[in-house]
Amino acid sequence: MEDEKKWLEGREEQKKSKVGDWVLIGKVGINGSYQIIEIVDELYVCQQDDDGYKHTLKVTENEIIKL
Repeated sequence: MEDEKKWLEGREEQKKSKVGDWVLIGKVGINGSYQIIEIVDELYVCQQDDDGYKHTLKVTENEIIKL
């Protein structure tokens, strides 16, 4: 039982997004991949570089899909 608990905790660690990870944003109208540049409290600051224009979003963990 303990081994299973450790395995599940390890899987949760792998699912957690961190600075530098590439993610998709699960909101309508937001397309393309974004990179996490900062984590402030429970908000993830994500940025997409589109030919010199940098689009920045602040989203929660539930709104991102890790690539």
